[in-house]
Amino acid sequence: MIYQGTSANETGTGTQIQTSAFNSSYNHNRYVGYMYGSSNSDYNSTHTNTTSSTIKGILDTWYNNNIVKNGFKDYVDGNAGFCGDRRVSSGTGGGTSSTDYQPYTRISNSSPSLSCNKNDIYTTDEFEFGNGALTYPIGLISADEAMFAGIPWSGSNQNNYLYTGEYYWTMSPSDYNSKAIVFIMYFNGTLINYRVNGTYGVRPVINLKSAIAITGSGSKTDPFKVG
Repeated sequence: MIYQGTSANETGTGTQIQTSAFNSSYNHNRYVGYMYGSSNSDYNSTHTNTTSSTIKGILDTWYNNNIVKNGFKDYVDGNAGFCGDRRVSSGTGGGTSSTDYQPYTRISNSSPSLSCNKNDIYTTDEFEFGNGALTYPIGLISADEAMFAGIPWSGSNQNNYLYTGEYYWTMSPSDYNSKAIVFIMYFNGTLINYRVNGTYGVRPVINLKSAIAITGSGSKTDPFKVG
């Protein structure tokens, strides 16, 4: 479930909670991560999950203020997970070495996948498939999910529920070549990649528990209602 605003708006800044950098720094491979590791030059140190990104801090605060404090946390599945896939296609992914991450290869070839490695599946508990690194079960949409929904790498699709007319972040790394680059949704309904210290929209994503009842048709006049 992706944030759409507090009213039945379709596009515009009301579809996001605010704008922010993904990470305020960009001069290291580690900054492509929703969470990241040390400034060492090896892949494992770079891509551990010890430090929250700038955008994760914003999402955690929003979740606490809007989900926890309003008594909705029992509706949310903490272990469905959010994929910030940092597997590499070329390069080492360590330090400041030039690197292409697998999401870049998939998206640029229009071949999205929901495959992800355990270290990059963000969950609150560490079960068989998740990293257990999250305090709150909240994240961002991935570039692969956006492409599966019909958002292209070239061209545009404005007849799509993910189109808002705004720039906003995904959590999918793209590459590093002196700058850490992550995929964003472009204002015209296409996927592009941009450096992590840019200022773009933040649209929280949560996963509902499968047993939660949902009513409504999803239209403006009859929106989905949870519980």
